[in-house]
Amino acid sequence: EYAIRSISDANITIEISNNIFYECNAVNFENSSNSTLVMRNNILYYADVNLSSNVDAIVEYNYFRYGSGGLGYSDTNVNGIPDFTDSEWYNTLNFRFQENSIGIDGGHPSNAYNDPDGSRNDVGLYGGSKSWILLGPTITSFEITPTIVPEGGTIQVNARAVTQ
Repeated sequence: EYAIRSISDANITIEISNNIFYECNAVNFENSSNSTLVMRNNILYYADVNLSSNVDAIVEYNYFRYGSGGLGYSDTNVNGIPDFTDSEWYNTLNFRFQENSIGIDGGHPSNAYNDPDGSRNDVGLYGGSKSWILLGPTITSFEITPTIVPEGGTIQVNARAVTQ
């Protein structure tokens, strides 16, 4: 099972930006030639990305820890994770950064990715133009069921959150 999976004969481009993939098979991209996967400003912790050999990948401004070894890293990627405010973040799933974290302003420098306040993009889900920071609450649990859905099928999304 994958957090994001694409299997297609179409020549497509998929961009995955400002996410946190934690202890999962993050992405499986099995597409025809001339397809492109763009991954920017993500945090991948114990998470793997699997690509077909005929898929072009642009993988930059991501933070990797324990996984995703075969992506052809660019020099903009970081082997490590930003400092989160909660030292037990892996238990609490609190992904907000400490004040001096390398994840702050650590994303792609293009204005297209800027945070809502106009500053350079933070990595992870609280960065970028569609930042979760504007929404206020911190997601504490998230579930999508069923895990396999036929085309045109229905899913149910359940989430719990706290407001800081």
